[in-house]
Amino acid sequence: MSSSEMFRAVKAGDLARVKELLAQEPGLVHVRDREMSTPLHWAAWKDQPGIIDVLLDEGAEIQTHNENNHWGTTPLHAAAHGNNPRAVAALLRRGADVNALKSDGTGTPLAETKVHNATAAAKLLRAAGAVE
Repeated sequence: MSSSEMFRAVKAGDLARVKELLAQEPGLVHVRDREMSTPLHWAAWKDQPGIIDVLLDEGAEIQTHNENNHWGTTPLHAAAHGNNPRAVAALLRRGADVNALKSDGTGTPLAETKVHNATAAAKLLRAAGAVE
């Protein structure tokens, strides 16, 4: 198994393949790409709530940071930036910090919603107590 297979499956939204890969190699839940994103970051960015739940069930770290300052550094930042309400809801339901700061100490998930006028994500974040 390779990390590239895991990232391909997550990005494609192939829940069955993600489960299969994790059954064969549980450590794939923690792999990182060149920007230090995990499969959970990509599931958030691609609005894949089912995959988010599987990854978290398998030990993914919900507050992990990457080095992608474009869409934020936690999975919740990524989901918020992409206006992915299903992913935002899944991450919040599983305990993501609604007011987490990016790894450089700036910017909350709610702040990320302003980049692309991500109103659906912003509404969920505000309802969960987000501040800017």
